[in-house]
Amino acid sequence: QKPIQVERPNPQLPAESKASTIEVVTGKLTPAGEPSPKAETVAEEEILGHLAPQHVRQKGQACILPDELLWQIPSGKRGANRMAISPTSTLLAVATVRSPGSSALRIFSLGSGRLYATCGGHDAMIQDLCWHNFQASRDGLTSPPLLISAGGGRVLLHEVPDLETPLGLGAPQLKVHARVNLFGTVNSVRPHPSMSTDPRCVILLCAGNFGLTLCQVSRDLQAVATGAGSSWVAQVPLEGHHKSGYGREGQTTGASEVLCVRFSTQGNSLENVYVTDSTGHIMLYQIRYDASVGVTASRVRTYAGSEMLGTAIYDLELVTQQLLDGKRISSVQLSMADDWALVFSRDHVIRLVSLQRGVLKVEQKMLGIQCSSYSVRGTMSPDGAYVVCGSESGELLFWGRDGKPVLPPAVPQVRLAGPLMDVVWSSRHHLVACCAMDENALPLLAFAGGEENGKPQPEKEVSLPHKPPPLGSTNLESTLAMSGISASIDSDGHRRWAEHWINSHDHSQRSALTVDEKRRMKENILLRILDKKAEESHDHSGLATLQSPGGRSLP
Repeated sequence: QKPIQVERPNPQLPAESKASTIEVVTGKLTPAGEPSPKAETVAEEEILGHLAPQHVRQKGQACILPDELLWQIPSGKRGANRMAISPTSTLLAVATVRSPGSSALRIFSLGSGRLYATCGGHDAMIQDLCWHNFQASRDGLTSPPLLISAGGGRVLLHEVPDLETPLGLGAPQLKVHARVNLFGTVNSVRPHPSMSTDPRCVILLCAGNFGLTLCQVSRDLQAVATGAGSSWVAQVPLEGHHKSGYGREGQTTGASEVLCVRFSTQGNSLENVYVTDSTGHIMLYQIRYDASVGVTASRVRTYAGSEMLGTAIYDLELVTQQLLDGKRISSVQLSMADDWALVFSRDHVIRLVSLQRGVLKVEQKMLGIQCSSYSVRGTMSPDGAYVVCGSESGELLFWGRDGKPVLPPAVPQVRLAGPLMDVVWSSRHHLVACCAMDENALPLLAFAGGEENGKPQPEKEVSLPHKPPPLGSTNLESTLAMSGISASIDSDGHRRWAEHWINSHDHSQRSALTVDEKRRMKENILLRILDKKAEESHDHSGLATLQSPGGRSLP
């Protein structure tokens, strides 16, 4: 079969070729601190905690299962369906659902859960979401990372600048950096990992009901009109466009819909890309650059297995590196396969497969998931020890090395009202985040695990200033006394207000927390405020030693 070629662009695309265009919106973001229009619709933030040193995963350290709720924050009006962690593991991008036919992007600080920025959305559901980091060019040029999203007939690119601090509800709104319009529905998009390292060029591989399309977005560094610095601007018109002749031997282009594209993560095969379709096949393409003919894409082989034939593979995660890091496969096993992958399909089974020279071999199955109507996605832990995925039942499910479920209390017990659509696992923290889609705006949840300094520490004898009541306590009259708050409040009116605030709950609002957990959280907030007030009064009275909320002496 002849390689598929991408020719050098003409100044204007022919009329019959304008199925794909790039549109650039000038400008970067609204002034810092000015609430964006999107942020005004976000409910008040509900944040429980921050990432701490014990949550950091050291290089080569085994992943620790998350066992505590770190934070929960509001999502879109109908929840959220896609998530992506930035390459630096500092930001979390979320595709929120505003209505059945539209969605928006929000970026959160991974450490605190606070809103970092908002982005222009799509007029359809976002089907795929990813980040892209550039390397410094030979000329020393650098660029902020790109957030790339696909939905409907568009692919949007947003530049995400480095902001000093997350601004919460005052976070800026990022404007679209470039917009790729395609003739058809886009299911998946990925930047070429080796051809898109230079900030001046991004090569995108888009997949959908139109087949495969390669697009090139060229960028120039231009001086800002105000004279203060410079910014990257995408060029118009589109510099490269080609619709591939996708299809297996003996079939026409429109025989099956392309659902997912993923580039290999192995250092010696970054030009390899795996493509899944609606009939249960995985195809290997190679996308290369040749100075004489430009960028070429050619199909190498097709993988098929009797168990998967006729079943749509809507998502694929390549996990070869995780399995090697976790010593789950040997170099001999690696030499027998092109890659290893987690395969997600709508038949209630997650499969770990090896792609062996045209054969799709199922190595392990994870059962217990409900998946027939929604494209729920999961992931593998960075050390290859666990698989985690959502379910249409609203559950967050874990499996171990042997493919058997890991059950609570070893993992958090989550069951939300709508289908749990996506899960991400940070490579630099012991953190798992998930999102669900429902008409009742289900929250985003993040769970963290880990011990101080990466290992259990002996308990220290520390006298706590206050003792919170047990979760089972429901006596409204004694709650303040049991928690130690009553004695710290010097006014009957303040005590009555505190008791009312702690014990008031809006049962119409859905939450992953129980009533007792919310009560304890509110008590802890009051205790911290009162402790801080006590510290300030001690400081004004000339005391040399301050007490932290945990009772430890601070220098």
